Amino acid sequence: LLFSTLTITLAAGCARPTPEQQFIDDAFVALGGRSRVEAVKSLTIEGTGVNYNLGQDMKPEAATQTFAITGYKRVIDVGNSRQRIEQTRTPKFAYFQGPQPQKQVQALDGRVAFNVNAAGQAARLGATAEIDRRTDFFHHPLTLLRAAQAPGTTVVNVRTVGAVRQADIRTADLQFTMTLDVTGVPLSIS
Repeated sequence: LLFSTLTITLAAGCARPTPEQQFIDDAFVALGGRSRVEAVKSLTIEGTGVNYNLGQDMKPEAATQTFAITGYKRVIDVGNSRQRIEQTRTPKFAYFQGPQPQKQVQALDGRVAFNVNAAGQAARLGATAEIDRRTDFFHHPLTLLRAAQAPGTTVVNVRTVGAVRQADIRTADLQFTMTLDVTGVPLSIS
């Protein structure tokens, strides 16, 4: 009897993971392993770029109203669901001489979205901004994979689309589709 119990226990330990768990495991491995991903405390992204002032040009097809973005710094506190974005936005409009460079600070603390003005005062934003910022928070493989392991989050609908694999990851109130290449490297989150 002891031998048959041991055999059943060993066989159960060798069971193949579900397609959903395999999808998540493959992504973890591609990013350096589960323990390395789970050890990440914060992530900093810095750079420069362009913001478009969509829908504000003289003609719908025009795209001349842009802002130069400098000093962009996004700090994500992975474990505490926080992020802070700081940037300087300078208008590059050919025909407008309005406000000059503006420093912007946009933040998220759990489910609370807020901006910080030049005097350092925080102002909470509405529900739409909170959803937008939470969505932005999960548009990084590290944050979404960590969320995929949280109670109440489900991974469903694993599928192959052409040469890539996709799965839907549902948190309590948001849903994302993560796309992996054939080796498990995350390609996109939508």
